[in-house]
Amino acid sequence: MGKQAVGYRVAPLLVSGLVLVGQPAWAEEIVPGDVLSNHLPATAPTMAQGPLAQPIQVIEVQVSPTDIGVEVILKTADGALETSGTSVVGNTLIAEIPNAVLADGETFQAVAAAEGITLVSVDPTADGLRVTITGADAPPMAEVRTEEQGLVLSITPDTGRSADDSLRLLVTGEQERDYSATQATVGTRTVTPILEVPQSIQVVPESVIEDQNATLNSALRNISGVQSSAAPVRSQVTSVIIRGFDIDNTLINGLRDPTFTDLGLGQTNIERVEVLKGPASVLYGLGDPGGTINVVTKQPLLEPFYELDYTIDNFGLQRPAFDISGPLNADQTLLYRLNGFVEFGETFVDFEDVESRPFIAPTLAWQIDDDTTLTLEANYLRNNTTGDAPSLPAVGTVIDNPNGEIDLDVNLGEPDVTETQEQVTRIGYRLEHQLDDNWAVRSEVGGAVFRELTNTIAFPLGLLPDQRTLLRALVDVDTDRDSYVLNNSVVGSFNTGSVDHQLLVGVELARENLTDRLVANFLDPIDIFDPVYSPNNIGFEILRQDVFSRTDSLGIYAQDQISFTDDLTLVLGGRFDIAGVTNDDAIAQTDAFQQVVAFSPRVGLVYQPSEDVSLYGSYARSFTPQAGQTFAGDSFRPERGTQYELGNKAN
Repeated sequence: MGKQAVGYRVAPLLVSGLVLVGQPAWAEEIVPGDVLSNHLPATAPTMAQGPLAQPIQVIEVQVSPTDIGVEVILKTADGALETSGTSVVGNTLIAEIPNAVLADGETFQAVAAAEGITLVSVDPTADGLRVTITGADAPPMAEVRTEEQGLVLSITPDTGRSADDSLRLLVTGEQERDYSATQATVGTRTVTPILEVPQSIQVVPESVIEDQNATLNSALRNISGVQSSAAPVRSQVTSVIIRGFDIDNTLINGLRDPTFTDLGLGQTNIERVEVLKGPASVLYGLGDPGGTINVVTKQPLLEPFYELDYTIDNFGLQRPAFDISGPLNADQTLLYRLNGFVEFGETFVDFEDVESRPFIAPTLAWQIDDDTTLTLEANYLRNNTTGDAPSLPAVGTVIDNPNGEIDLDVNLGEPDVTETQEQVTRIGYRLEHQLDDNWAVRSEVGGAVFRELTNTIAFPLGLLPDQRTLLRALVDVDTDRDSYVLNNSVVGSFNTGSVDHQLLVGVELARENLTDRLVANFLDPIDIFDPVYSPNNIGFEILRQDVFSRTDSLGIYAQDQISFTDDLTLVLGGRFDIAGVTNDDAIAQTDAFQQVVAFSPRVGLVYQPSEDVSLYGSYARSFTPQAGQTFAGDSFRPERGTQYELGNKAN
């Protein structure tokens, strides 16, 4: 079933000259449905993206009569404005202008601006400005166009429709497919243009994820320097290598979530995936030197939105899915979003079946007042599979094997005895408060609980010299992991003479508990070209493990983005971490504790010779405490990484 948007959806105006033309529902001969669906972008406007970007000042509001109605002109001193969406309430057309403020701070109103237009109002909100145009008998039609320094709304009154008629939007002019993202939060914890971050960042936007029907693992294949690690791409585990290092530093909306290495996130809840390459301990604390993955989830929408989808692949795997959102009250201060799916059926691998894989993700956003927003989020994913197949050997797939090529659908495990039942539950909140036009505070909490109910897998040990006989083990795994993160931060902008500053200061408290038990027994070898299964021939035990580890950490960080001119930006940052790591081994009957302290700096300089090109250089460090012990019983020393990077970026 194709996507269907019910209500009103408008994309941000990213191209100068882009025009949005409002039309009544009865004007189907003007706006046919297939034209509408082809041109409306996948991303709908979301509520409060956070008060982290420097707002654009509107220095003047003009209301000028025209031959067909009235023009509302918002003039700025520097920079174009964008709309994040429109809606209709009664006879009133509402346009939201994010990241904008009125220079004088006062509400603007024009009464009886034109025949058929009773009121034009421009009001400050927590996220920017709200322009409301009220028609005498029905909501007016609007054409919106960007200017180099401002925004123009051409309003036409319409007396030929009632307030109950829906508003349809036709996008005309040059279109962007939104395959290229210009901003990200992973590089600075603030909404910053990628060109202004002195490290390599790549983003997989929602349009790419939807067009590829991608899971998180397959979406990451779009990023250069990122490759799959131990887990196959069809796995629900996120296991990747960035710049040669295995990565455990995975975030959801900027908060660490190590359970991604056990069970990922349902693809219907992924808005975009941001990848920061290189050390990022200055912002996120305990992290790998290769990079950081930040998954941004879908947020509630201002307009009603309903989407149903049913996917069936060539091998019988089916996934009915839904995504619904909108306001819960008339003044749109309480918004919701609910999406989910359930997968079931066969995969392309012989005898490997997905019995059930349900996912649900509710989100609730409450605009408490003009300056305060509270967002509550949760998601639950369960994975029930049978006949799980191990990864295929390299020899015979990507490396030549003298015996031939291995069929990619062959199952080299033991389908009758392998089974997986696991689940993860995540919950959190984000509270944002705007102190004034320049300063804001944020408090956010994320918690995740992973439980492995049953996990019996066949593990490949290696090929014999004949290059066709695979040694195997049958492994019973029992893993429990809990993760909790609290992050509080203050962000604001100020000037010292002609130099602009955007300062971020925060403190983060985290705990991770991991219990890992496993028993491994030999299995009969198997011929990779002519497999014969032997589920009853389980050999002697070769490994048993029962360990517990706990990592508690406290991090204090600060960052200053210093703009000397529009072309030259210096980024200075530092983080002080204290981490305590406990390791208990029930089999060896040993326990150990170590406390480590680290300082992780970052210094970066960005020069933009033109609007679409930047040159940068940076120095950054990473810090990762290590669980486990050496054979001598000593705790492993923390892993440290240091990176010097020079590069250029271009849009």
